[in-house]
Amino acid sequence: MRKAQFFQTSEADAVRLIARAGVVRMATTTPAGEPVLRALHGVWVDGALAFHGATVGEKALAVGRTAVLSADETVASIPSWFLDEAMACPATTLYRAAQVHGVVERVDDDREKAAVLTALMARFQPEGRHAPIDPDDPRYAKPVRSIGVYRVRPTRITGKAKLTQNRTPAERARVIEQLWRRGDAGDDAAIEAIREANVGAELPAVLGARGGYTLHARLDERDEGAVADMLVDVGFYQGMTRDDARTAQRGA
Repeated sequence: MRKAQFFQTSEADAVRLIARAGVVRMATTTPAGEPVLRALHGVWVDGALAFHGATVGEKALAVGRTAVLSADETVASIPSWFLDEAMACPATTLYRAAQVHGVVERVDDDREKAAVLTALMARFQPEGRHAPIDPDDPRYAKPVRSIGVYRVRPTRITGKAKLTQNRTPAERARVIEQLWRRGDAGDDAAIEAIREANVGAELPAVLGARGGYTLHARLDERDEGAVADMLVDVGFYQGMTRDDARTAQRGA
């Protein structure tokens, strides 16, 4: 990694980023050595990143060749005036990125293909409303047999997150305060991402509270249980079970 302060993330974090990405980009080559770059929908199935496509074309020609698949997400855009009233230099983007390296394989077994297609439907059509994809179902036998399904088993997985690790504690606190004050969509999640990447980071006064507590701009699914414990039998939640309170406050 070029700069040590831009922390490398764990393989698990990199996989989670790839798995939730709306689009994954694959770079590979044709047998003639020509570069290929494709955007695709990918899903993790049985330890491999899988995707579908035509049985002919550049994806099919990449079978047996090395490839790199990548995904990234913008956490927040940081304007220069967050940190300096005059200079443009501090302008930057906070982001997460991940890459998977491996060899492109073709999936030929119809049941394995159906598993990948089922995962794709669950990922991109979570409401369901379709018959289960079963290669023994006459309605699906030909489509499953005809479609191309490919996968890359990772030989290397890397992840990177730029979340103000290169800033001083005072600068980091300033960025958090400015994100809080700006309040654009995603700024609350950006604040929590910065805090998670910089454990023990100095916090601005806006996130302070009495009694030594600190405030959070956003909670996620990891906090649902603790929040439910606090809400049971309080106000609107009186009479609810812990599970009902957890469901009711989700996304609040």
